[in-house]
Amino acid sequence: MKAIIVAPNASARGGGESIIPLHYFNFLSNCGVSTFLVVHSRSRDEIDALFADKKEDVYYVEDTRLQKILFLCGRRLPKRISSFFTGFIIDIITQREQRKLIRKLVAEKSIDIVHQPIRVSPKLPSLIHNVGAPVIIGPMNGGMTFPSAYQDMQGRSEKYFMAFGRFFSRVFNLLFPGKKYAKALLVANQRTAGALPRGLCSNVIELVENGVDLNIFKQSDLTELAPEALPLDDAAKSCRFIFVGRLVDWKCVDVLLRAIKILQDRDMNVFLDIVGMGEDKLQLEELATSLDLGGRVNFLGFKTQVECAQLITNADCLVLPSVYECGGAVVLEAMAMGKPVIASNWGGPADYLDASCGILVDIPKTKEAFVEQFAEAMAKISCDPENRHQLGKNGLDKVKVQFDWARKVEKMKSIYLDVLSP
Repeated sequence: MKAIIVAPNASARGGGESIIPLHYFNFLSNCGVSTFLVVHSRSRDEIDALFADKKEDVYYVEDTRLQKILFLCGRRLPKRISSFFTGFIIDIITQREQRKLIRKLVAEKSIDIVHQPIRVSPKLPSLIHNVGAPVIIGPMNGGMTFPSAYQDMQGRSEKYFMAFGRFFSRVFNLLFPGKKYAKALLVANQRTAGALPRGLCSNVIELVENGVDLNIFKQSDLTELAPEALPLDDAAKSCRFIFVGRLVDWKCVDVLLRAIKILQDRDMNVFLDIVGMGEDKLQLEELATSLDLGGRVNFLGFKTQVECAQLITNADCLVLPSVYECGGAVVLEAMAMGKPVIASNWGGPADYLDASCGILVDIPKTKEAFVEQFAEAMAKISCDPENRHQLGKNGLDKVKVQFDWARKVEKMKSIYLDVLSP
């Protein structure tokens, strides 16, 4: 079988959905599918380094002059408006160029199937159709809204602009009908299926979009020990939490800082490592200082996947208080390393996490109550090392069965074959 993975962006550095095409390219190539990657050239250096032995299977498209102008204009707009306006047009132009290239590759290399795994938004249209081979799109994940306590994260102009985009998504999907003519649309959950515009392909298949590479994220020797075998200093006297992700408002890292303050005031020996960069970094550092958290909080900046894996190994529990998280692959990565997870019960984390392997914290009607409830969950994990160990073990077992990328790709191969069957 020969397949093309097409994506507007592919990167292991950027985080989020951009790593998904690389996983498909890598794991499909390693399990007998002749796989080609069509992607934007902004990731050329990284991809060439990651796949030095597969360079000839990667094809790039370049920015047009119009895209460069739109990018500069977008920098003057609020981030979410930029994403829905200039970012949308830039993606459409990229897909137009990719479609031309894919048609050529399908003819030259006798491609059997074309797979567009991102963008994951169910409402964004696709130009990838009529390329000479069947197309499948997804898994998509979206249909998110902010909880009532965090409605202020969207300004009035943003709300109107996003409502406009969502309202006209059906029109956009008729103008750019890739999802209408696809052979299958993959969705991560029923929330996403419900967010698909009307009039698209009716063959909708549910498959979680995220997975975990067990070659990178694997249980350490320490977590394999029984709780009673752990050193007393590690198991009973302290608890180290870790956050991994972009430092942006909807990740709610401020909730973690305020929760640590609550636990500090109870004389609990807790620590927090914050891994990632983003526009809120300085503001969060200032908040940590104003809360007098001292050496309890470490801002570690950007780290590679391998470095993140090592940092998670050294932690006792992952925390993710996000209020707009469609996916949350870091939850799976922590579970794969035998670590319990505390996350907000909103969006993607609830697709992976349950009471057997962590704590889902409901988001109440006020931000203050959310901080208090998150602090209580952290206290519960901190005070019970034996329970931490059991939750981590259960999470690892769940990941191996449901979220291992090697298994996910086998499932994707079966979907390819179903699409190709007469």
